[in-house]
Amino acid sequence: MPEPTQPLDLDAIEARAAAATPGPWCTDGAEIYQGSEYLPGLSAWIGETCRADEGDGGKADARFIAAMSPETVKAMADEIRRLRADASEQQAEIAKLIRWHGEDETAMKKMRGAIERLRAEKRTLGELAARRESELIALRARVAGMERPAVEKQRGEVVQSFRELAAQCREDRDYEGEATVLQRLEDRQQQWAREDAAAQSAAVVAHVVADDSDNPDTLPAWLSQRFDPRGPDWEQLSDDDRAYWEHHARAVRRAVTRGGFKDPAAVPTAARPTTGQRKDDGCCR
Repeated sequence: MPEPTQPLDLDAIEARAAAATPGPWCTDGAEIYQGSEYLPGLSAWIGETCRADEGDGGKADARFIAAMSPETVKAMADEIRRLRADASEQQAEIAKLIRWHGEDETAMKKMRGAIERLRAEKRTLGELAARRESELIALRARVAGMERPAVEKQRGEVVQSFRELAAQCREDRDYEGEATVLQRLEDRQQQWAREDAAAQSAAVVAHVVADDSDNPDTLPAWLSQRFDPRGPDWEQLSDDDRAYWEHHARAVRRAVTRGGFKDPAAVPTAARPTTGQRKDDGCCR
């Protein structure tokens, strides 16, 4: 009999079963007979397990042997083969899943690396765009400074034209017309004042840009803390949230160069809601 830890030799077991008396087997006390039921004088005798040292005289052993007929042994061998085949298929499937898991993990590592590289490139492009925006502001300010004498001359000619027209109205005793001309002149001068204020702001920004050309852009971080003071620090923001504030920083720079926002809705008044972040209650508006 093989050791329990050794695989069963099913071929040898089946050979022994095939050489034995065909079943089914039955018992009569401690004796074993061929057939499903003992028939006196007709059933072929197989053997006996009569033992005086056992309480039942060996009847339990006889019943066990009869139950393990050659047909039963063959059926058990077939079942063991089927289970072995199933186990082999399962082991092959497990090995395949382990291999796939390793391949998926390798692919995930590559994907994470690619994502990190794309994020780094995105940050670099964002910083480059902000720097180019700042350079454009500075260039516009320099152009405005170069055009200033011509602008002043043109404004002087316009003022002189309005004054001559007002004088003509007064000479013609058209006092209502004179008031209208003077009001239009005042409106035009107020418009120039606004344009000058915007140009001065642009010049200030250009000066700051020139001084900080080698430093990182801090306007997006300042806007984030200004309009969302209870939110996370700039270093803790996601790439999407950083892109949101960098977009507003570019909008602010463009507004400085033209003296105001085109659309009031473009003014950043509150932080954009982010995952896991408390909603703004309007305290920083």
